[in-house]
Amino acid sequence: MKIFDCVIYNGEDHLLDIRFNELDVDYFVIVESNLSFSGEQKGYRFDLNKFSKYKNKIRYIPIGDEKSDYKNKSYHPAFKAEKWQREFGVRNAILKGLHDCGPDDLVVISDVDELPNLSLIDDQHDLFVFSQICCQFKFNLQNPGLTPFFGSKAIKYKYLGLPCELRLHDQTHLGITSYDHLKTKKIRNGGFHFSFCLSSEKIIEKVSFYGHNERRETITAEHIEQCIQHKKDIWNGAFNYGKDTKELILFPINFLPKYIQNNLEKFKDFLA
Repeated sequence: MKIFDCVIYNGEDHLLDIRFNELDVDYFVIVESNLSFSGEQKGYRFDLNKFSKYKNKIRYIPIGDEKSDYKNKSYHPAFKAEKWQREFGVRNAILKGLHDCGPDDLVVISDVDELPNLSLIDDQHDLFVFSQICCQFKFNLQNPGLTPFFGSKAIKYKYLGLPCELRLHDQTHLGITSYDHLKTKKIRNGGFHFSFCLSSEKIIEKVSFYGHNERRETITAEHIEQCIQHKKDIWNGAFNYGKDTKELILFPINFLPKYIQNNLEKFKDFLA
């Protein structure tokens, strides 16, 4: 069984660095569009020369404005908007890097800031859902309001279908039922979601690129620094679905991925 780790990329090289060093997979499929989900031109940012050690494992897929038309699907009406069609198109471009997948090969679908724990996968299940610790701003600053975070998913290639639908299948109100019959394993110690573990400049850019209009409020460097200083959620808890809290809490560094633990000086800007 080969493992294909698949992400959407937008310049998060430090997160790719961790990913390449932590995940024991056969191939990394990296999709990048020259447009943001909101339609802004951003150009291409991936530079294979920075990761030449892994060049034989990397499959880089640069794409343009490849919107996927799901207007006839029974998704939430808001998902029919162009911004969501563009995000779905980017996600589905992952398929271009899976041309030689065997039926039982494993395809892992994540955002680049989601690092799954692949040590608990097995041959007895078809679909894996990773329950992840959500950290915000810093690798060791946990958001308990978004923990557990169900981000990364892995599936045998023969059951994959459309990557965007796999990503959304557990949102039951959308009516995606094509995965319901699969033998599914929920991995409790499923890794990390390193949300907004970026510079202030990159956080502001990320918010401006969002497909989520409801989250495109004014986020300033001052607001971000205040949130970090006082250990507060960037959205003041508005989008937390776990615990009803606005607080962030320190997380033990010795529980973080080994590559981070072994390179504390390298990642000092992302440690509280």
